[in-house]
Amino acid sequence: ERSQNDPKAAEVHQTRWFDLLLSMDDIARKAVAIHRVNGQVDQRILARLTLVQAQYGANPPISRSKEECARLALRAVELCPQDVAARAWAGRKEDFEVLLGTAKLGSPPGILELDSPHR
Repeated sequence: ERSQNDPKAAEVHQTRWFDLLLSMDDIARKAVAIHRVNGQVDQRILARLTLVQAQYGANPPISRSKEECARLALRAVELCPQDVAARAWAGRKEDFEVLLGTAKLGSPPGILELDSPHR
């Protein structure tokens, strides 16, 4: 149980939380490695599992560098180029153009819906 006034209980809570994060990261990494070559698997799910690995950054217990997180975000885009979350996470100019479209006459609209809260 969580208790801010009890250091021992807080430590137990933090240990459980870290175990959960490490377990999610491990499952995500293994699932992507096993299934990314399988055309039967929904690539969007694999992209999201890749983003699970990128979300912690330099925070414990995983502590990935900014560069590693950016590489994982790009891998998510490679897995599913039409995934809005992957494109937004990668955050490159080309990702925003895919999301929003470009101002060029005759260019197709972006993949992000006009009423999306992410717009």
